Amino acid sequence: MVDAGIVGIRELTSDEKKDMREVGKKTAKQKIVMLLKEKEQEYVNKYLPFSFAGAKIDIEDEFDRLEKEIERTGKVRELDVVKMSSELDFDKYGDAKRFKLLSMKPVSEDKLLDGIRASVITGYYWNYQDVVRGNIHISVFVPLEEHNKRTGKK
Repeated sequence: MVDAGIVGIRELTSDEKKDMREVGKKTAKQKIVMLLKEKEQEYVNKYLPFSFAGAKIDIEDEFDRLEKEIERTGKVRELDVVKMSSELDFDKYGDAKRFKLLSMKPVSEDKLLDGIRASVITGYYWNYQDVVRGNIHISVFVPLEEHNKRTGKK
């Protein structure tokens, strides 16, 4: 296999090789964010809030900590990244205790009923605030049937 340097000129030095990355290969951070997106989708399918932004902030903080570790020691083991990703509990970002319900706003759509255009309520936006990180607001669309089940209405 040919090295990634300029062929025929010279071999790459160890410092140059250290700074290079494989093109198209996902980084550990990208892999963790993909896992986070999958977990968020589980909550979306259940019409429940999930603090994706809060989780992403925590992930970035953890990677910043790992980068400082690299600066101090000159290296970080791949094991540390794997350990960090396995220790992250994404379910805590969807925990019901984490959210405060602010409001429920109806969602209406225009439908053609018996030749007459009428506005019909198809669901509700449930607006939440992440109480752990107070500046994060989340809106979750809840279909009318699910809204009625949760609120006890018919």
